[in-house]
Amino acid sequence: MFADDCWLSQSRLYCTRWDGLEKGDALNDAEFKGNVLLLLREAMAFAKASTRKGWEKLPNGRKNKPEYAERAVLEACVNHFIHRDYTVMGGEVHLDIYDDRIVVTSPGGMYSGQQVQDVPIEEISSNRRNPVLADVMAQLDYMEKRGSGLKRICNETMALDGYRDELKPVFKSSPSQFITVIYSVEYKDAGKDAGKDTGKDTGKDAMTISKPDIYQYLVIF
Repeated sequence: MFADDCWLSQSRLYCTRWDGLEKGDALNDAEFKGNVLLLLREAMAFAKASTRKGWEKLPNGRKNKPEYAERAVLEACVNHFIHRDYTVMGGEVHLDIYDDRIVVTSPGGMYSGQQVQDVPIEEISSNRRNPVLADVMAQLDYMEKRGSGLKRICNETMALDGYRDELKPVFKSSPSQFITVIYSVEYKDAGKDAGKDTGKDTGKDAMTISKPDIYQYLVIF
């Protein structure tokens, strides 16, 4: 999973920027295959190119107002790459970006057999389907092995200007897949129909993702 020439056909990432609130016409899409660090890098690069942020004019300049917390997006992608079920042949991680939300989907539900929507986030135990991947990513400081990833996604999103209770990230699981939904805080109706995963985005500048946070431990492929 960390080899330069990863041969696992199921180690793939599908990225799509959809036009609107549902799957229909795609504004941009890309497919990637390779080791987990490469896929993580490409996921974050696609998110950076496909999301926006507004800005607020100040007396002495302007204040950027990102629609997504970059660390929340990174945490979500890491979780899906590390905890997915790699025994599902033909399976891959999907990064879908709509006008109001980012949705990350991966094969395999909760390793404990629970459904994440039925358990309070604070009570989710740290059960790892892929302990070797988790250990390596923890040593690279991409994740913690304390079951705190979902909570961090929520906390990072809640820290954004413009956050409202209805914009709280949503986590869903079934026996066959896990889904993370992160809503844009800059879309005027974001989160209005959170259970339906609908909305629209606004803003003018591309989301800035700090290189030290993402690329600090990436190798050259």
